[in-house]
Amino acid sequence: MDEYPFQLKQLPVPVIELFCENLEFGETIKSLISKKQDIEPNRPTINVLLSEIDAKLPKPRNRQSQNYAGYHPTGILPAGWLYQQFEVFPAVVGFVIHKDSLEDGSHLMELLEKAEDYLKPLSVRFLIVLMKDDEEELDPRPVNILKKYIDVRNVIVFTVPKSDSSIRVLEKLLLKKSYEYYNEEQQTIKSYRDRMNKSNQQRLFVRHNFQIAYLSEFRENRKRCLKYYNAAYVLLNESHSAKRKKNIVETKTIAELINFKICSHLMDDGRIDDAINQFKYHMATYKNDVGDPVLEFQHYNWIGRQYQTFGELMDSHGEDLQANSRTWHHPGFYYHAASSNYQKRRAIISEYSKEENENIEFLRHIVKPYVPTLVDVKIQNYYGRDLELVALHEHEEINPEDYSLFEIHVAQELNVDHNELILSQLRRSYFRYRSDGNQMMRTIWNITSELSEEYFISENYENAKKFIDALIEHYNEDKWWDLLVHSLKLAVSIAEKTEDLENIVIYSLRLLSPHLNVDLEERKDIFSKVNSIVKENKIMAILDVPYHDPLVEVYIQFENDAVFTRKEFKLMIKVKSNFPSKSCFGKLVLELSDSSVLSIEHNEENDTENLSFSSGEIKYYTFNLDGRDNTEILSVYIRSFPYAIFLYDF
Repeated sequence: MDEYPFQLKQLPVPVIELFCENLEFGETIKSLISKKQDIEPNRPTINVLLSEIDAKLPKPRNRQSQNYAGYHPTGILPAGWLYQQFEVFPAVVGFVIHKDSLEDGSHLMELLEKAEDYLKPLSVRFLIVLMKDDEEELDPRPVNILKKYIDVRNVIVFTVPKSDSSIRVLEKLLLKKSYEYYNEEQQTIKSYRDRMNKSNQQRLFVRHNFQIAYLSEFRENRKRCLKYYNAAYVLLNESHSAKRKKNIVETKTIAELINFKICSHLMDDGRIDDAINQFKYHMATYKNDVGDPVLEFQHYNWIGRQYQTFGELMDSHGEDLQANSRTWHHPGFYYHAASSNYQKRRAIISEYSKEENENIEFLRHIVKPYVPTLVDVKIQNYYGRDLELVALHEHEEINPEDYSLFEIHVAQELNVDHNELILSQLRRSYFRYRSDGNQMMRTIWNITSELSEEYFISENYENAKKFIDALIEHYNEDKWWDLLVHSLKLAVSIAEKTEDLENIVIYSLRLLSPHLNVDLEERKDIFSKVNSIVKENKIMAILDVPYHDPLVEVYIQFENDAVFTRKEFKLMIKVKSNFPSKSCFGKLVLELSDSSVLSIEHNEENDTENLSFSSGEIKYYTFNLDGRDNTEILSVYIRSFPYAIFLYDF
């Protein structure tokens, strides 16, 4: 949601503009306005704008009826409209003056003349605040003069420093007058709408329903907001025609805006299931509306942003909406879905990066990364339109007509850090699922796999190894062999990138385990590479071979089935090599509990000491032991001296 304009994310509050004889008066009033304590704690209930009293008053809004018969707007929603309502257009205008100023009759008449447009007829949204000290008396004569021009109920006496009662009266009046103003604005828009043709002016209907809904937010009328936002959304979808396809970027932009508002209000109301159903409907409606095929990467960016934003909405209501194991009810699901769509976006644009285009290469050094069409209200006339102007607005020396829309947007897209964007969503998904314990471990392991791959792509090999090692251990324990093969291959690639020769050997040898689905030719190539690395670099690598299917199988056979004896006996060691091609070991070692060892060193000329094996070959070796020494056999290991050791522990 960070990319969204603040007037979309925040609940609007009435806008009041006070023209102050002394700005300190206005600051005093502004500081005392009460704060919201429900949805947005510590935010004022009224947005107070302060100006010098000599400044020009804004023109009152023209409420005359407009003729919309046959009118078809260029765009759906004027780009500056939200900002103007949120921050610019005051619902109530007032003067803040000291009571002593009333004694100067000429000055008083100048002020009233300045406010003439608001005073004819008697205004429902103009007031005067008279500042006075707590102990001062107020002369009634100037106040009586004011009664001729303004409703006396709109004249507020504000005492300082004991201002508790004054601010309550003033705030109540400001809210009352502002609500009246926003209600009148809605009624005016409804009067326009009621005279339009719904069948062929649908886009104008969308605009007016949206505006009525947004103005209802100022009055905190959530039921009315949802009614008109839903009406606007349905009307937008009903315009699913050639015109919608022609303006698909604008249509999806407005749909995103309305969907965000609907889901926000539903979640504010605690209606999580309704919000999820709205989101599902939103995605089902627009997921296939790609628009221009050559700009398909923008569509996946849009889809990804919908999922990301909805996940953020759920997280922002975390205290009210408890995540559970149902897929659509967990914020982690939406972050994960966002990352998947951002991956598709990256895949498409990476193909374009391979093509040579002088215009695109030139523009890449000028334009900023692609941003949502909701952001730049200063440049756009309508949300979702004038996209080339948004991209090039900081470069007046460049004529947008010299470049195709495709070139401009590809240049923008090539400047996006896709890797970090994908990783940010995967991390959020991973930690969000982790924060809820072990409810969805299979999903967590899936995301862990993606994180390891994305860190590898981003050349963050330290984090890639951390996640891949966890995966290897997990897949081995749960016997997910195909997934283990994939993870081991990635681990080898990570070790190669970091020139970690020891881990190249270890991970590669694990890939040679007979139970893993690696074809024979690939096994031979892996083993050849391992042998080459070991011999050239004299690496001492310890391989903890899994008991269930080791590369070197070692079995012990006692003479006469004896396992406990107090006399001399022969111990037979059966060794089988599961390496894919010929292997030769330097020494077979028997480790005893008294710290002594018995060993057989490789001798090519003597069959009983020959430690050279073909793939799958089995050989037997004999050791003479004395049971009277009360020793125990701790382990047997076969050693490829002096480079690698393969262990078999009891």
